[in-house]
Amino acid sequence: MIYELKEQTKLISDILDTAEDCLIFSGAGMGVDSGLPVFRGNEGLWEQYPKAKEFSLSFQDIANPQTYNKHPDI
Repeated sequence: MIYELKEQTKLISDILDTAEDCLIFSGAGMGVDSGLPVFRGNEGLWEQYPKAKEFSLSFQDIANPQTYNKHPDI
């Protein structure tokens, strides 16, 4: 099994070495594991949005149509 993993890793490495471009898709949580701030949640990037702080809005508050209808200027 380890041998197969090494072969696959080598194959991927060879492909990336010869590629002109590379596009990587990742699932939710990959950024958190790498130390990046999360997008959602009260500790995420929304928390750094000045208008959210100004109006004391949580992610759930600001990311819904009702809040937009009530405060379209935010």
